[in-house]
Amino acid sequence: MVKKLKKRKGKKRSKRRSNKSKKKPSIEFKYLVADKIVEKEILKHFVYWISVPKDKRKPRKHGEFAEQFGLCIETLSNWKKLENFFKEVRYVRPLFFKEHMSDVYWGLISKAKKGHAPEVKLSAQLFDDFEEKLRFEDDTPRVISGESLKKLKKSLGHKGRTPKYISIATEGLK
Repeated sequence: MVKKLKKRKGKKRSKRRSNKSKKKPSIEFKYLVADKIVEKEILKHFVYWISVPKDKRKPRKHGEFAEQFGLCIETLSNWKKLENFFKEVRYVRPLFFKEHMSDVYWGLISKAKKGHAPEVKLSAQLFDDFEEKLRFEDDTPRVISGESLKKLKKSLGHKGRTPKYISIATEGLK
């Protein structure tokens, strides 16, 4: 047996609330300390603008950026001096470059396929878990020869008696 739902009669309630209770969302930074900055939203935009290569920026120059947002160039210079400003720039920079990584990887693979050694090595490290292993060999002699022992004694300034550490090193020579 299926029950029918009754329609509600009357006015629909508006889900709108007054703008008085809404606050602007706070601008968050990962590393940048901007407690005393009033124009945090513009600062955030400036961080993103700095992270983009110069020839891709719009506006192109600092003065144009300052003019567009109603700031003076000194403000931008002061922002660059903020604690961890460039650490914040380094944090957001990959957001711009992520869209280009497929092309970069393809270029790398194309050169590696042609036999370019550095690209082969890098592609192996990126895509094939290749780890370069270094091998060190110790080629110092285990025993000091008679002539070398004489030179060593002379350079150390020992006349007539042999210090204990030289005696230990030359035990196998006797």
